[in-house]
Amino acid sequence: MSSLDERLRVLINTEGYDPRELVALGRPAFERVLLALERKESLSIPGRSSELDGRAYEDGLQAAIAAFAAEDMAGVLAELVARKWTDEQIALSGLARVKDARVVPFLETALASKVPYTRRSAVGFLGVQRDRRAVAALIGALSDRSSDVRGAAADALGESGDARAIAPLEALAARSARSPFLAERAREAIGKIRRRSRTR
Repeated sequence: MSSLDERLRVLINTEGYDPRELVALGRPAFERVLLALERKESLSIPGRSSELDGRAYEDGLQAAIAAFAAEDMAGVLAELVARKWTDEQIALSGLARVKDARVVPFLETALASKVPYTRRSAVGFLGVQRDRRAVAALIGALSDRSSDVRGAAADALGESGDARAIAPLEALAARSARSPFLAERAREAIGKIRRRSRTR
């Protein structure tokens, strides 16, 4: 194992590491992270095998992609496209943790996925974007066939503070009579939007 891999393992598997430390490792580190995301290499810590550790590892890889994208979004996007990653793979790579309008079309594609988990993840990342197109996509997700996706979209719209979402959220609350939890999430989102509009 190379010293670069050892350093990457420590960073990626440590919660709350300084992303500048990772970016300072340069292009070789970026390439190693991509290989790990492509499942061609592993940067996990040997001996860790629980599901919780697996989720933390994936989160660490996504945070690493976000760190590189924050420094050079165009370069990271170009590399992912050159490696023939699908739009869904790009959307869920961690790239969307960085607020950047170039990410929104990839997330819109992921939102059209047949897989509820993919749509739910796309909604979460769209909430980060705070882009007009992202808000429109989130409003559309309020009608998703998955209640998890609808709830996540309501939460994200509440965080967006965009008043365009109030009427669709009211409609979601009204048609969610059989799902009090979902109706409450919609009402909470409306409350957040109204509070934000008063403080502007």
